[in-house]
Amino acid sequence: MAAAVQNSAVVVCFLTQKYQDSQNCKEEFKYARKKNKPTIPCIIEAGWKPEGWLDMGVSDLLYIDFNKIKENSSNFEDKCEELLKKIKQLAKTNDYFRTEDEDEASIDNQEDDGTAVEPTDEPNYDVTSVDYASKISPNIREGPEIETTSFDPSTINKDLCEGDSVVRLMRTGGVKDRKIYANQELFAHDGKFLNYFFIPKLVFQNTSKEPISVIEITSEYQNSEGNWLDCYGVKIGPAISDESESYTWLPDTTLNLEPSKLVTYALRVDVQIHGEPGLNNQRRARAHSILPQPFKIRLRVHDTEGKTVSLLVEQINDPLILPTKARIVKQFDYEDVVAFIYADDCNTNTRYWVIVHYEDKSKLRFSYGNCLHGSTTKYLDTWLISELCNQAKQTDTTEIVLDDWNDNERTITALFDKITFILFAMRIELKTPTSRTVETVLLPLDKIKERFVIAKQEPEVHRPLGTTAFVSGGDFSQTDD
Repeated sequence: MAAAVQNSAVVVCFLTQKYQDSQNCKEEFKYARKKNKPTIPCIIEAGWKPEGWLDMGVSDLLYIDFNKIKENSSNFEDKCEELLKKIKQLAKTNDYFRTEDEDEASIDNQEDDGTAVEPTDEPNYDVTSVDYASKISPNIREGPEIETTSFDPSTINKDLCEGDSVVRLMRTGGVKDRKIYANQELFAHDGKFLNYFFIPKLVFQNTSKEPISVIEITSEYQNSEGNWLDCYGVKIGPAISDESESYTWLPDTTLNLEPSKLVTYALRVDVQIHGEPGLNNQRRARAHSILPQPFKIRLRVHDTEGKTVSLLVEQINDPLILPTKARIVKQFDYEDVVAFIYADDCNTNTRYWVIVHYEDKSKLRFSYGNCLHGSTTKYLDTWLISELCNQAKQTDTTEIVLDDWNDNERTITALFDKITFILFAMRIELKTPTSRTVETVLLPLDKIKERFVIAKQEPEVHRPLGTTAFVSGGDFSQTDD
């Protein structure tokens, strides 16, 4: 098992209850994460969700949904194609080292193609008297940031029960029982998904001396414009006493209430959202960002006497544990940080970040990601610096976009002196649908010069082009900035 994981480029997990219960699968999965192997979880059982160790292990990963193949067999090939593309994508960014044999093979191929291999001249970093800081453009920061502040519980309005029915509604118990929990569907369907809101314990009281029945329970919610809209649906079932228990929902919301008695049920309110659900468990266990905070829900009970009673409740999201400089440094053990740049996508509550740091005091690294569970690192070594400086000189340009380092959200551009063509800075742009950040990082030229001296003494034969690191578990509950 260990050898198979070590020799793999990507690990694909087909998640089922049997997989979750298997000790061998558990050890294999944890070993793959420990060895930083890119992992793709696939859901193949409709209505089933991972729990416990497996839920924690895949919380930061994107699922591929195979559970609808039985309903529509025509999408099997599409799902397989999606899986293959994901495997190729992750395999391409997995750890890779260029060896001497590969370098020679690359040179041979270039010669076979008739392409001349130009010698790479070492840039002259002895001339560092120029004030490059004055050449750097001001930073740009546009758009909002993800809201991370939490509401003071004392500011949340108390439940308001009113109406002409003899039935009364109330929430009782401790903090956990009174809290309204939220979750979201894993995937959107035709651009829509359901945002679930759970009330673990809701008390129904018949205040009269005669039996009465509840024929229907409806609900509505207040949107960001202050308008009240009908919820998608309401479900009711037995109250649960432990978070590990699963809810069981009744076929309808009809209830028979005995005279002067109290009964407790669990309630689920469904709100349909136009958009995309959260990318992981943390971002799904909350009201979607399109909904206001606190989120107001009004429950309405209709009885057999034609009367109603309503209960107004408010839900608040827990603060998101977002990547910050301090959290990233602690999680990945980065040292000697030069810069930290980030931009938020407020639609998906995702923070994209780049951190520039040193490894072994003189090796400059650019690491980036969008969570606290994994990162990709690119190496700015002497070989690449020399190659870029020569390319800038040959093409007479002061900017080179590093395509291999970029994606839809990130653009990193190397900046060169227009006379000496030495690399002196990196412009980093992070752009999301809601925000944009542009910062130029001035490179420490004295340390680059020092690195060239070291490289002459200890040639970097096995040069890492990039690595992808994943971290499972960890304590992300701290709130340091």
